[in-house]
Amino acid sequence: MLMYFCEFFSVLGTLSVFYFGILVVGEYFAVDAKPSNIKWAPKSAMDVISLLPSLATGFMFHASAVPVYSCMKERNLKTWRSVIFITMAVIYTVTGMAGIFGYMTFGDDVSSDIMQNYDPRRPEIIVGLVAVMTAQIMTFPMHLFVGRYVM
Repeated sequence: MLMYFCEFFSVLGTLSVFYFGILVVGEYFAVDAKPSNIKWAPKSAMDVISLLPSLATGFMFHASAVPVYSCMKERNLKTWRSVIFITMAVIYTVTGMAGIFGYMTFGDDVSSDIMQNYDPRRPEIIVGLVAVMTAQIMTFPMHLFVGRYVM
């Protein structure tokens, strides 16, 4: 019973991430933005250092691979590799597209929380904010597991 309960929240969190990605890409085409202040290379060492929290967070999630394997119905290396490959492809595609199109919409003026750049009174943006919140809440148990495991 618990497994089906967790599957629901996992699917809800995943759909929330997809909505966020589609929203950011859609907004790029809706506003027809052409920012002139786009950086094509880091201007200082601080630009590169500011990426470290994102890289550390991404690195932390490798510890989730073992719990995923232990929950699989058909446990074998081939299936596990497929699950990891598909998951990473989806994650890189959705977050990469959101990052690229978000930056191309606002240029160097983009906020570290891209949702702050949009008008929060628009209904689709409110749904996007709820989607980001939902994704964070629904994926929190996996993050908590990793932290508990490390402790």
